[in-house]
Amino acid sequence: MMKWLLLAVVVVGVLWWLGRGRKGGSDGPKSGDGTSRSAQSSGKAPGVPEAMVACAHCGVLLPKSDALEGATDKRPYCSEGHRRAGSG
Repeated sequence: MMKWLLLAVVVVGVLWWLGRGRKGGSDGPKSGDGTSRSAQSSGKAPGVPEAMVACAHCGVLLPKSDALEGATDKRPYCSEGHRRAGSG
């Protein structure tokens, strides 16, 4: 009984691995030049790290492009609520 269970697990694993290779991996859909569509739409090269900033109110780290600047102090905030609350 145990050898049939082991054989079934191996067969499922091989089928999963073969199916994964056929889809082109988990990088998402590819365009004609081999780059993923998400890399093209963002305008950045894939794998390039983005600068992180800390919210001036709560300290959570977020990408600089997602941060909201304060109206007067130009410090980064993670949400509109924290921007309104300020650093207090």
